[in-house]
Amino acid sequence: MCSNPRILMQQIRFKRLISLNVETDGGKMKKIILDGIFLVVLIGLLFSCNMDFGTRTRAPGKVISGALWTVTRGAGVYCMAKSGNTLYFGGQFGYVGPSATYGISVDRNTGRIPAGYMNLDYSPNYHLFSVIPDGTGGWFIGGGFTRLGSTQHAWLARIHADGTPYDWYPDLDAPVWSMVLSGNTLYVGGEFYTINGQTRNRIAAIDVPSGNPTDWNPNANDLVEEMVLSGNILYVGGMFTSIGGQTRNMLASLSITANTNNATAWNPSANGRVKSLLLNGTTMYAAGEFTSIGGASRTGIAALDTAKNTANATLWNPASNGAVETIAMAGTMLYAGGSYTSIGGATRNGFAELDTTVNANMATAWDPLGI
Repeated sequence: MCSNPRILMQQIRFKRLISLNVETDGGKMKKIILDGIFLVVLIGLLFSCNMDFGTRTRAPGKVISGALWTVTRGAGVYCMAKSGNTLYFGGQFGYVGPSATYGISVDRNTGRIPAGYMNLDYSPNYHLFSVIPDGTGGWFIGGGFTRLGSTQHAWLARIHADGTPYDWYPDLDAPVWSMVLSGNTLYVGGEFYTINGQTRNRIAAIDVPSGNPTDWNPNANDLVEEMVLSGNILYVGGMFTSIGGQTRNMLASLSITANTNNATAWNPSANGRVKSLLLNGTTMYAAGEFTSIGGASRTGIAALDTAKNTANATLWNPASNGAVETIAMAGTMLYAGGSYTSIGGATRNGFAELDTTVNANMATAWDPLGI
C-alpha cells in the first residue's frame, strides 16, 4: 500500500489527449494531440491503469500480459493499491506505456498493440521526432535513429501498417525533425545537408515513389524543426536565420511552386527558436523560446496574422514566463505545453488551456497539473 499517495492523473470531460509525451529531462512537454471526448494526463511518480487481474504480472520493464503496458526499464515499483479493475502503483519510474523502445503503434481506443503488429521486431534505436500517416495505412517516421531493429535504416523511413519497414531508403546524413506529405511529395526538415548525394541544407522535398529529392531547394542555414502546409505555402519554424534566399529569423513561409529564392514576403522575425506551429484560418499560432515575434514582445507563444507581412503579431498575448514546447487546438481553445509556471494571467505548471477569443487573461479554469 502507498501512504498519502499523490495520484497525478486527471480525466477531464469533453477533450481527449490521444498522445502526450512529457520529457523528464527539464520537465518539458513535447507533444500534444487532441481528439474525441476525454483528455487524460499522466505524469509524475504515481499512475493508474486498467489491468486484467486474471493474468500474471511480470517484473518491471516487461510486458504485463493482457495490459501490454510497462514502466521504465530498470526502475522500481514500490507500492500498489487495487480498486476494482484499476491498479494504482508508485515508484521511481518516469514512464508508463507500451513496452517498446522509441516508437510503436497502439490502438487509440484500447491502448493495446494491434494484433499482428510487428514493430517490436523493427523498433527504432533512437528518438522519433516526427510521425505522419502515409495515406495508405502506414507511416513516415523521422528522427535520430540509425536502425529499425537489426536493419540499418537511418533518419527517415516508411512503415507498413503492420510495423514492418518499406524497402525505401532516401540517403540522408543527419536527423529529420519535421515532415509534411502532399500527394507523392514528402517535405522534410531537420539537421541534414544531403539527400542521395545532392545538397539539401536542412529542408527538402522528396519524391515518394523514387525516394529522390526534387529540385525544390530553400537552403536553410540551421535547423528546420516544424512545418505546416497550406495550399502552395509551406510555413516553417526552427533555428535558421536564412532560408529561401532571404533573411528570415526562425520562422518563414515558402512557396512550393518555386524551386529556389522561394521565401515569401511574410516575415514575423522571431528572436528565438520556433518549435511548434498551428494554423487556424489566417492566424498562425507559434510557440517556442522567443521573447519577440511579429514586431511585438511575446514570450514563448504568439498569434500572427498571415495576411500581414510584418508587424503581424495580433493582440492575443498569453505572456508566458517560459518556453512553450507544443500547442494543439480544439474549437476556440488552444492547449499549450512547456516549461513555464505562468501563462494567460494565471499560475499554470507547464500545461494550460487558453481561450483564443480573449486577448489577455485567457487561461481558463482548467488546470490539470495544479496539484
